[in-house]
Amino acid sequence: LIQNGLLLKAANAPAVYILQNGIRQLLSYFVFTQRGLDREQIATVSQDELTRFAVSTWLYPPAENTLIRGDQLPTVYVIEGGRRRGLNLAAFQARGYQFAQVKTLAQSEVNGYEQGADIVQ
Repeated sequence: LIQNGLLLKAANAPAVYILQNGIRQLLSYFVFTQRGLDREQIATVSQDELTRFAVSTWLYPPAENTLIRGDQLPTVYVIEGGRRRGLNLAAFQARGYQFAQVKTLAQSEVNGYEQGADIVQ
């Protein structure tokens, strides 16, 4: 029985995936360490076994309420419900966030997280 949260990787590749409802989602290094998954066991499987699981188009998201931005664009996002939600300045300030809390990641990584509705107040 395959369980949600199982970490998988192919023997010949560094990419680590997490299984959710029979679908594998790629973990970025940031999320892998942020969520403490680097301290968990990872099942090493053959490439054939790995490809039995469909792969999500989205990266596995950072923890809830994480603030992120890409290194190419100024938009700050908050992770809510597993999705990145853009914040305008008024919404950012109204929630009491500080720019020191924002983690800057590669723009390609930020773009890899599923997008939810923006927050404008």
